Amino acid sequence: MRNPLPQRLDDGVRVLMGVALAAGAAILVSATAPRPTSPWLPFAFLIIVFGLAWRYGAVAGMLGSVASVAVFAITLYPPLGSLSVGSTSERQALSWMLLAGVAFSFLLAPRKGWRRPPDLPAGGASEQQPRSQEASKQD
Repeated sequence: MRNPLPQRLDDGVRVLMGVALAAGAAILVSATAPRPTSPWLPFAFLIIVFGLAWRYGAVAGMLGSVASVAVFAITLYPPLGSLSVGSTSERQALSWMLLAGVAFSFLLAPRKGWRRPPDLPAGGASEQQPRSQEASKQD
């Protein structure tokens, strides 16, 4: 029996790398964003979260979404330095970003252990035409 500990450590490191990349990218975006900031900026950042979910998995995408929302709330929207956001439209934008990031992390993450069933050809549809009842009776 194989020891599952190295695989778990590898998965944990992948998640931490994804979260660190999301937080770092959020800090970079918020440092270079023009002031005053549009409430739509977090939606453009979702592309990065989608890439992280696709590369590092669903957990990294979800935690990366949470980390980037926290970074944006603290560094991008007033009052700066606090998780509270003053504007209703900016709060809604961060909420929608969090919802979309979590939802799409599940949709875009690679499936572990998913394989094509062996009875289906590579094209997905059956290449053989179904035989008619008359042809099967003649056999």
